[in-house]
Amino acid sequence: MQANEHQVGGNHYKTANGREHWDIVEEFNLDYFQGQITKYLFRWEQKGGIRDLEKARHFLDKYIEIAQFREKKAMATKCDTRTVLSEGSNALGGESPRRYNPDGGNLPDARR
Repeated sequence: MQANEHQVGGNHYKTANGREHWDIVEEFNLDYFQGQITKYLFRWEQKGGIRDLEKARHFLDKYIEIAQFREKKAMATKCDTRTVLSEGSNALGGESPRRYNPDGGNLPDARR
């Protein structure tokens, strides 16, 4: 028997056209949070009522926090890169360019 031919504990994940929620998650390549949010939205009238909508909102709130954190982190990285490049510094914070001397100290710039 195929997994879609039965459901343990009810049929609250089936959509109007008979598809299971997990088929939609797979089709649209949803991540964990998107899957959780849509799970509760799909089933709320058949199973948990307003409580499922609150669960969906809870997952959405966390998803927004993660997205904001990632966005801030990406902006900070862009700003750091621009600062380093605009100040003419290398990635290690020193003046650029200088050649590394394994015996200690920097060798003079090769272009000079």
